[in-house]
Amino acid sequence: QIVNEMRRQVQNLLDLSKNQEEVKDETSTMESNSQRFRDAARKQQETREGLSSVASAMTELSKKSFAVGPELGREVGNAMKQMSDAMEQMEARNPGESSRRQREAMGSMNRAAMMMQGALDGMQSGQGQMGMAGLMGRLGKMAGDQQGINEGTQAAGAPGENGMTSEQMATYGRLAGQQGEGRESLQE
Repeated sequence: QIVNEMRRQVQNLLDLSKNQEEVKDETSTMESNSQRFRDAARKQQETREGLSSVASAMTELSKKSFAVGPELGREVGNAMKQMSDAMEQMEARNPGESSRRQREAMGSMNRAAMMMQGALDGMQSGQGQMGMAGLMGRLGKMAGDQQGINEGTQAAGAPGENGMTSEQMATYGRLAGQQGEGRESLQE
């Protein structure tokens, strides 16, 4: 179900990007006194509304899957901002700046679609999403590892007046390595 919804949103992003390209191409050829600005602004607004629907769907997906992350949201948010800026430039009858903003919006939508497709590919190959049970198991193991590091730190004791003994230094070095491994695992 999540995979099907992600596929649908990838397709929506690609369709919206195509619409954005058409509006951009139309806008870039306009003169500042063109009567077509109103029609182009209407099309731009429709494209922005479509992207707003995609953003809402992606927000819902992000609650169900770790595959829809903040980078994806940033790209969609940037596309929406660029579209709004393009509309302001259309109102100011500035086709060059409007077209540039539209190109930026298109790029953000394309990057978002690629990110989502990459997440889909990872999920389908079994690498991207491990499910809640897998995640909880991994977090449980990491918590246990951290507990062991904490206990090791306490057992090693505080340095004496003459600094750390070679045994304490070795223990702290080993624990620091384990801590680093735990941090890397968490980032994965």
